[in-house]
Amino acid sequence: MHWAPKGNLRSIPARYERKGILNLLAVRDERTGEVFGDSYEKKTHRDFLNFLEKVERRYKGERLFIILDNLSSHKHRKVKEWLKEHELITLVFLPTNASWLNHIEPYFKDVKRFVINGSNYVSKKEMKKALRGYIKWTNKMIKLKQKVKGNYLKQ
Repeated sequence: MHWAPKGNLRSIPARYERKGILNLLAVRDERTGEVFGDSYEKKTHRDFLNFLEKVERRYKGERLFIILDNLSSHKHRKVKEWLKEHELITLVFLPTNASWLNHIEPYFKDVKRFVINGSNYVSKKEMKKALRGYIKWTNKMIKLKQKVKGNYLKQ
C-alpha cells in the first residue's frame, strides 16, 4: 500500500503554482503509536471543535489528554465551553517554543517530507487524499511493526 497515487508520475514544473493550503490536525495514540487526523482549509476554532468531536467519537468513553501548542483557536471561548461539557477530554498546552515536547511533531515533519515536499497536487482534494493515504499507510506500518515485535518476543 502506498500513499501516493499509482500510475505515471507527473513532472513537477519549474515554477511552483500554489493551489491552496490545508492544515492537518492530528493526534497520536501514545499506547499504539497510531495517528488519527483530518485536514482543514483554515485554523478556526470551529475547525478545531469539529476535529475534537471526531477524536471524541473515535475514542468514545476514554479519558483523553491532548497535547498541543498555544494557537489562539485552541484557547477560544467556545472551545473552553465545549470542554466543560466533555469532561473526558483535557487539553494540555505546551510552553511557548517547546513544540519538541509534543510527540506528534516528528510525524508532521515526516508528512512534510513525504507528502508535501516535491509534490504537485492539482487540487486540495488530491492533497487531502494523499494526507489521508499517508496516515493510513503509517498506521498500517505501525501495526505490522507491533505484530513482528510481538512474534519476536514470543520466541
